[in-house]
Amino acid sequence: MAHAIVSTEKTGDAVVKASAARLHGVVLNGDGTNGGSVVLYDHASAASGAKLLTVTLPLATHKCFAVLFPVPIAASNGLFADLTGTNATCNVFYE
Repeated sequence: MAHAIVSTEKTGDAVVKASAARLHGVVLNGDGTNGGSVVLYDHASAASGAKLLTVTLPLATHKCFAVLFPVPIAASNGLFADLTGTNATCNVFYE
């Protein structure tokens, strides 16, 4: 079994991987004041195509929210992160 790679910290919309991938999870970070969200798409370069996962900080006072899958989700075209929220960041776990 392959080990998951952790992306660099994303601070805005970003390509995570521009080719087929397996999504293991995501950690969404906030600043404790502002809310945030990230949508991960099965796309090599844009926020379009199939949505694989949407994660939202439930309240602005939360600083971190993690979703990790015991079985990875296949992304045949790549992984693209659409990040919103003031001072929100995320790290994506994939292979």
